[in-house]
Amino acid sequence: MSTLASLQSSLRAETLRPGAVLEEPPAFFSTIQIMKLSGATARQLQWWDEKGCVFPVHDGHLRVWSTEDGVLCYIVARLREAGDSLQKIRKILAALRRDHRIGNAIRTHSNLWLIVGRKQVNRFSSKYSGVSFAFSLEAVSDKMTTRNQYFLLIAIHDIIDRLEIFK
Repeated sequence: MSTLASLQSSLRAETLRPGAVLEEPPAFFSTIQIMKLSGATARQLQWWDEKGCVFPVHDGHLRVWSTEDGVLCYIVARLREAGDSLQKIRKILAALRRDHRIGNAIRTHSNLWLIVGRKQVNRFSSKYSGVSFAFSLEAVSDKMTTRNQYFLLIAIHDIIDRLEIFK
């Protein structure tokens, strides 16, 4: 039995209590699958783990990733592409984890957009100005009406759909 399969079956057994019904077994993914999703290298994923941006389960030298970990790795990759430091990214991810909206979107299969606001300082750099969520395109449009600001928009539900392919 593979490491992923054994982890899934053990967690499934732990999750079920007498009288409880497990709607959908927890999904776990390999590093290669997360690399394909996020576009990050294995070394980048290892570095993000070492620096406290993401927290995969360790099975010896292997890392096993949950659906939420996969979504967060995708977010880290996009924020790094946008030029954000890991220090800033850790703050954004901490806020996302406290909010539990990503986990709720995974469980309920609902639409969710992450909006990272940025104020342009000059034509070469920007300053982070906040994170918010939207549940519809209308709400996204409402939040993006601020002048002198641009946004990084990430459709969380699309990332979750991409991870479904690997199950």
